[in-house]
Amino acid sequence: MSNENCTQGRLIFPQLAQTPQKSIITDLVTAMLGWNTMVAPNSCCALHHNVRMMVSLADEMRLSECSNLGYDHPIQCTVCGLVDEFAGEPVPERCICR
Repeated sequence: MSNENCTQGRLIFPQLAQTPQKSIITDLVTAMLGWNTMVAPNSCCALHHNVRMMVSLADEMRLSECSNLGYDHPIQCTVCGLVDEFAGEPVPERCICR
């Protein structure tokens, strides 16, 4: 890998467009809606409690083994930019703009 690739980075799926940050945040909040967690009494709200939980879990995951997180046959929504495994659907199953 050249220094240019290291400084500019690379897309997980180079054949697809970069997912916009707004779509990533919406996808994270959508995932949090499926969590039934115990909110600490000193938390201002469930959202910020789950964000703190997500940061803590991300710290744990950072220590786990590496993975390319890739799909064999990725498909991307042209509206929101989220990626999923192609399962015969023209739009990814986890698309947030359906």
